[in-house]
Amino acid sequence: MVLGNGLLANGCKALKDSTDVLVFASGVSNSKETNSVEFEKEFQLLKKNLNEYPDVKLIYFSTCSIFDASISGSPYINHKIAMEKYIAEHCKKFLIFRLPNVIGPTTNPNTFFNFFKKKITSGEAIYIQETATRYLIDVRDLTELFPLMIDEKSLENKMINVCFDNQMLVSTIIELYEEHLNVQANKVLVPGGASYKIENDEFIGFLGTKGIQQNNNYNHHILGYYLSLIEHKL
Repeated sequence: MVLGNGLLANGCKALKDSTDVLVFASGVSNSKETNSVEFEKEFQLLKKNLNEYPDVKLIYFSTCSIFDASISGSPYINHKIAMEKYIAEHCKKFLIFRLPNVIGPTTNPNTFFNFFKKKITSGEAIYIQETATRYLIDVRDLTELFPLMIDEKSLENKMINVCFDNQMLVSTIIELYEEHLNVQANKVLVPGGASYKIENDEFIGFLGTKGIQQNNNYNHHILGYYLSLIEHKL
C-alpha cells in the first residue's frame, strides 16, 4: 500500500498493491512549514493507519536535514524527530528513510529543484548562504533502491540515511543550473549556512552488496536530465 500522491509516493508505485508494506508518503513536505495544525494532521493520519494495519511494515520518510545545525530546532525538524521516535516505539516493523533533497518531476513548488528552477528562469533574486551545502538524490534511483532496501532483513526496524557522498555548495549547484539552462542567475551571496556530514556508511555498504556505484558526476547528471525536460518551455 502507498499512502500519498506526491513525488515519493509515485517513486514507490511498484509497492501500491503490497499487503505487507505500508508506504506512508502523505505528510508535511515543506521544510519551511510552521503551522502546527499541518504537523498534527500528519501525526493523526499516521496513528490511524498504524491502528488499521498493525502488522504491516511501515515505511516512513524523514530527512537528512536533521543533521543541519543551521535549522536545528525548527518546527519541521522537531516534527520529523518526534515522528521517528513515535514510530520506533509503536511499530512492530518499520524502516525510516532519511532522505536528502530529492530531485524529480513534481508540480510541488516547495521542492529544492522547483524552487531554484523558478527563481532562475524568472530572474528573481536568489539569496545564497556562502557555506550552505546540500546532498541530492534522483527519485529514479530511489524507485529502484526502495524495494531492495525494504526486502533487506538486516535493515528492518532501522533509520537509514539514504545519501550518496555528493555534498555540494548550494552556490555550485546554482552554477550547474546556469550551465544547463544557459542563463545567468540573479544570485546574491550572503554570510551563513551550514556544511554538515551525513553518516551514510550503512547505505553505502548496502549499495556495495548489490554492486551499485555512484556516478562521479552525479549532481551534474541528474540536474542536466531534469532541466533538459523544461528547456523547451523557456
